[in-house]
Amino acid sequence: MEEVEFKRRVPSKLKFIKEISKDDVRVRFFGVVTSMDDTGVMTVDDGSQITVIAMDAENIKVGDTVMVVGIVMPYEEGVEIRGEIVKKVKLNMQLYKKFMEIWGEADVKDSN
Repeated sequence: MEEVEFKRRVPSKLKFIKEISKDDVRVRFFGVVTSMDDTGVMTVDDGSQITVIAMDAENIKVGDTVMVVGIVMPYEEGVEIRGEIVKKVKLNMQLYKKFMEIWGEADVKDSN
């Protein structure tokens, strides 16, 4: 019997868009779709910054709150996200942002 080898993906890191850097490999964030075009490119705003997502996402429209998991694609002016998963979610973005701020402060305190 032939042995099947599975490749593990790099885990995604939960971040605000403004925290994503060229050194990141795979990220996850939540935001609101602010624009889309016919080529599968959309912009998403998480309240900290807006980023471009390259992915043909079905059943997603402007105004939807989404979770994005994707690969960071660095280029001269910054980064773009090549979406692997874009899923519509029900999420209160104000509460999410507050949670992330508190969670970030807890992470800093725990590392000292």
